[in-house]
Amino acid sequence: MRINTNVNSLNAQRNLQVSGYDLAKALERLSSGKRINRAGDDAAGLAIGQKLQAQVRGLGQAIRNAQDGISMIQTAEGALDESQSILQRMRELAVQAANGSLSSDERSKITAEFQNLQQEITRIAQTTQFGDTYLINGNLAQTAGSAVGANLVSAQGFLGVRTVGAIAATTYSITVDATTSTITLFRSGSNSNIQTSVQFSAPSSGSFSVTLGGVQVDLIASAIATGSIFASTGNTTFTVTGGAAMMIGTGATQTYDALSFGLANMTAGSAGLAVGSLQVDTASNANDAITKITAAIGSVSSERAKLGALQNRMEHTINNLSISFENLSASQSRIVDADFALEVSMMVRGQILQQAGTSVAAQANQLPQSVLALLR
Repeated sequence: MRINTNVNSLNAQRNLQVSGYDLAKALERLSSGKRINRAGDDAAGLAIGQKLQAQVRGLGQAIRNAQDGISMIQTAEGALDESQSILQRMRELAVQAANGSLSSDERSKITAEFQNLQQEITRIAQTTQFGDTYLINGNLAQTAGSAVGANLVSAQGFLGVRTVGAIAATTYSITVDATTSTITLFRSGSNSNIQTSVQFSAPSSGSFSVTLGGVQVDLIASAIATGSIFASTGNTTFTVTGGAAMMIGTGATQTYDALSFGLANMTAGSAGLAVGSLQVDTASNANDAITKITAAIGSVSSERAKLGALQNRMEHTINNLSISFENLSASQSRIVDADFALEVSMMVRGQILQQAGTSVAAQANQLPQSVLALLR
């Protein structure tokens, strides 16, 4: 029997220290709600969890961005709804002014209201804003007029190229295959980088439009029929400028993580409406106004349809992002969050072991006293 080194006490102290560490870890996890509180708890799990957290937080912000986009679109669409109501009234006034039974004095009364309505359309367009962003005064209009290729002209079968939601600050090129009736849009002006391709059905005569990848291409049917349309890269290039881009992804690419769109200029004197200079002071002018206002109503309807399509797309985007947010959050939770049922059982185990270890250590410290019996 030895008293210099109490091995039993050392053993009890070591086990008491281990159970104390396990109890402290269980208490830490229960108080924080996390299984991983430091890299030492699970180095690989921490790395994976941080990546998932970055994705989850990015998805959460992307959802809020898309919701803001819907609010912006609804604001613009609400203003266009009122502008369209004004155009309907203007057309009604033009029809009234075209009546041959009216005198000049009577038409002057109609003109007064007509001109006020023209001014109100412009006022609405110039003041409709979302935050500090003006929406339908042309500030967010997209154009495809920067460095337009030499062959995007009527002589080659092209009437024009317009944007309806293309990627801003991007150069495109177009090819048209008359044999297969296929039009292809290439990104970066290179025929090795296909953006999208669609088949079309060309009418026998006149002009028609094909929309693909946020770009509307106006073509001449006769050029397609004869196969004379020019489709060489470098000569059918154009650069999209302007518009807005809603960040609806978690990456940094403009192709899939950002939704680009443009909002046309909806002032009375804009090219899209062209009703700012109309007059109804004579029957002839009133008849001309009827035709042009009818076209303007169609333009507003087209713009509202585009906004409606964008809103529906963003709603689907939010649904998809929400599903990803939910699933990635669950994955992160399984790795990082504490299992309370398990941790409570570990805490109870640690408490019991602590109590037992303390009692055993006390008993082990009493054992050397039995050596005194040999000295009696």
